[in-house]
Amino acid sequence: MLLYQIHTVRIACELRFAASPEQVFDALTRRVRDWFPYTYGGDRVRAVVVEPQVGGQHYEDWGTAPGTCTGR
Repeated sequence: MLLYQIHTVRIACELRFAASPEQVFDALTRRVRDWFPYTYGGDRVRAVVVEPQVGGQHYEDWGTAPGTCTGR
């Protein structure tokens, strides 16, 4: 059995967008594949999900197969 250590990384930057905060939030949480083309699952990926709440997960939905969780 493999045990993995979980580490927390804080990343901070400032970007300015010609869009409302609601539009930016929607793009970053609901339309990830529109701006970030890389995936772990390739053609299996149905969606990249970012749960929009504190403690939410970031994962790839592979349909019936288990996806990959890339963050929490």
